[in-house]
Amino acid sequence: MFADWHWDDSRTYFQEQKFNTWFENIQKTSQKMVIIEIGAGTTIPTVRKKGNLISNSYKNATLIRINTDEYQVNNEYSYSVPLTGLCGLEEILF
Repeated sequence: MFADWHWDDSRTYFQEQKFNTWFENIQKTSQKMVIIEIGAGTTIPTVRKKGNLISNSYKNATLIRINTDEYQVNNEYSYSVPLTGLCGLEEILF
């Protein structure tokens, strides 16, 4: 992935297409969505960017970010949980 010029992106591409089709169906039917992001930091922000993009653009999406250090969120439909992954899940689920 990082400076790997032999990376075969066919599986990655296939998975991304499946995700896009799933998300389009969610949007068409106006279903509610909760994104639970656990431990995604800013060093490699791919997961954070996807969660932010969805929670900022899809009105029925709520982002819950669980992270001990980088827990800040950027919109009113997002919640931060400044705990470890397991403690954060226990806090929101139980």
